[in-house]
Amino acid sequence: EETVEMATSSNDELDFQLVQNRKSKKKSSQPPIKQHNTRIETVYIPPDRKRRLLFLDSWSPSISNDNYILTGDFNVNLIPTNRLSTSISRSDPSVSILSDKLLSLVDTQVLAGIPSIHTFSQMTRNNHLLLTKLDYIFLSPDLATRKIQLSTLAGNSDHLLLLAKLTDKSSIDHSTLWKLNNHITKDSLLMISAADIIHNSNNWDHGKKEVSSFLQQQSRKSATKKKCLINRLQRRIIGYQKTLALIPNADDIRSLLEKEKIELNSLIEENSRKWQIRSRAKWTEKGEKSTKYFYSRFIERLNSSPSLLIKDLSNSSTTNQQTTLNYIGQWYQHLYSQDEVSFSDISDLLTNVTPFPGNNDDIIAPITHDLIKSTIMSLPNNKSPGPDGLTYEFYKSALPHIIDSLFSLFNSILSNGIVPSSWTRSLITLIPKKDNDKTLVQNWRPIALINTDAKIFLKILAGRLAKVAGRHLPHHQKGFLPERNTIDATLNILTATEVLKSYINTPTYLLQLDQQKAFDRVNHQYLSKVLEHFGLPPVFIQLVNNIFGQQSANITDNKHLSNEFRLERGVRQGDPLSPILFALSIEPLLATLSSSPYQINSHLDNNQAYADDTTILALSNSHLDFICDTIKKYERASNARANLNKSVLIPLNDLAKANIHSLQNKYQFTVPNHNADINILGFHFNTNFTMHHSTWPTLIKKLEKKLFLLKIRDISLKGRALTAGSLLASKIWYTSYIFPPLMRQVDTIQSLLNKWAR
Repeated sequence: EETVEMATSSNDELDFQLVQNRKSKKKSSQPPIKQHNTRIETVYIPPDRKRRLLFLDSWSPSISNDNYILTGDFNVNLIPTNRLSTSISRSDPSVSILSDKLLSLVDTQVLAGIPSIHTFSQMTRNNHLLLTKLDYIFLSPDLATRKIQLSTLAGNSDHLLLLAKLTDKSSIDHSTLWKLNNHITKDSLLMISAADIIHNSNNWDHGKKEVSSFLQQQSRKSATKKKCLINRLQRRIIGYQKTLALIPNADDIRSLLEKEKIELNSLIEENSRKWQIRSRAKWTEKGEKSTKYFYSRFIERLNSSPSLLIKDLSNSSTTNQQTTLNYIGQWYQHLYSQDEVSFSDISDLLTNVTPFPGNNDDIIAPITHDLIKSTIMSLPNNKSPGPDGLTYEFYKSALPHIIDSLFSLFNSILSNGIVPSSWTRSLITLIPKKDNDKTLVQNWRPIALINTDAKIFLKILAGRLAKVAGRHLPHHQKGFLPERNTIDATLNILTATEVLKSYINTPTYLLQLDQQKAFDRVNHQYLSKVLEHFGLPPVFIQLVNNIFGQQSANITDNKHLSNEFRLERGVRQGDPLSPILFALSIEPLLATLSSSPYQINSHLDNNQAYADDTTILALSNSHLDFICDTIKKYERASNARANLNKSVLIPLNDLAKANIHSLQNKYQFTVPNHNADINILGFHFNTNFTMHHSTWPTLIKKLEKKLFLLKIRDISLKGRALTAGSLLASKIWYTSYIFPPLMRQVDTIQSLLNKWAR
């Protein structure tokens, strides 16, 4: 038998116990943390490999509620970068077993964003010094939203004391709402100083905070300096004008006056451009600053502010914007709370998915300076930053001086999978869905504002992952992949429906599947299993888990913040990597549907998807039963939820039309009437899959409305030509691929565009 001393300190109260137990060396206590009972379990896992495997066979974390902490000496190293030695590391099966048992918990090392930390040292048999980490503190997800500081202290032991400080993050400093004034990025000396601050910091997040504080201070100084300069110029101009009023022939004074006027106008124009950006007005060349336009923008903002429009149905007296935002935050916290998943259903679905060939290590290949540079320079300007307030313009301006720091950071992440803790935080802004009740929170679409340094890195990874997925993912998925588009998907659907209409011995149907908040419901454990099955590199899967598994956010209306909440599931919309991850996560559903014995022919696929927009063709009633059973299995496996009453079932032949009402009662699908408008990937059809009669009249009316709104702005000739060719005509060209307009409609459109462009 082995005697083990285990001590746990919480809120400066030490809980100490001797343990003498060969099989199960563990203890638990319930100290209060912030008025909540917190369950702390301490475990000692045997150092001997054989006994360790026996122990792990019978032990699992006893997490059954929130406020749970697991600590202890695990006698294994779970993160490869924690090991430092010239000796060769031996394979240990207990590492993967223990890692699987800890999937629902969060390592404080990952939360603190520390790539490497050591709690134990010894000399190996070959007289090599080994530094590693054997001691751990894991948290339940609800505690992971707190600020974490992790450090080690020396003690009377061969182990170092592992110290984790958890502090409440419920209140956010006003500084997190700060956004960089991009004007100061033009100051090259300032950008060099900012880059030096980051370069000299030993922690990326700490360096960013220092840079933010430095730039805020400089921005205030710059604004004050500019204001003083404008005042001085105005005083001098008035003085010169007075002099010229008394001495009209003073040509030297007149020359000085013109010079000062040019400088003053330049400063005022600069301020004007800044306010154009703040008002989100996108001007082409120089136009008149129309008061009517700015007023319409003001009214538009009032009509799209979630804190003013959304109502708490349980509290009709709520009028305060902050209270409304907190209500919205609580609603999203519930949406992002994960449900249990069925691992057996995950396994069943994955049997139909073909893994990607090869090791796909090109996804995590070292990132070069040139790739960082080209990625940053391709990013758009005037985009909202994440919580740190640093914009794309900052990274573009500071690029020559900061690129080495980004190079080191990005490649360190690719080697160890650990990301800066700031990458797991985001602000969520809400965009109203068209033609829906804006008082209901569910009728708004969440968009995550992510820190721009994270978006640069994730954009690089997204490009690499898209290439791999584009080469190997079946062509029933058309979303977000190279050389795939909705036109091909729509043509496939039209061809397949024509074939199925001709069936005379069996009923055939088209099902448009509607999913509730599809991106927001992806379970992280399910996603991890899918990525593993595809054969993606382990370090890539680890960094995905570290980013998406530790997410927290605040709802913002650009002025106020809700209380912070944790995102236990979902891939955040606004993240460059999310669309590809979602395409991979829905593949088990699509692959299972495609692998059924019910097939049209070898050329046509039974289902087509653009991200979550999924159209499925059924060749019989039994096939429809199989489809519905597969959807339910996918729901149990991934946390997805189908909106059956919003999903549309269309009969394609006479037998199907005879059965449709009984099927509607059975599955609760919506069955459209004969003159309904069926929207498939943006194209509007009748139920017989010809063009809906309202398609072109509706498009022409929308074009006229856009032209009327644009006339409020006095845009230059070049600007009108550009908007006519892109903003206005883009929807017309898209629709024309499937539904060519009549000649009289072409003439009407051409006339409208010509009048606008002249």
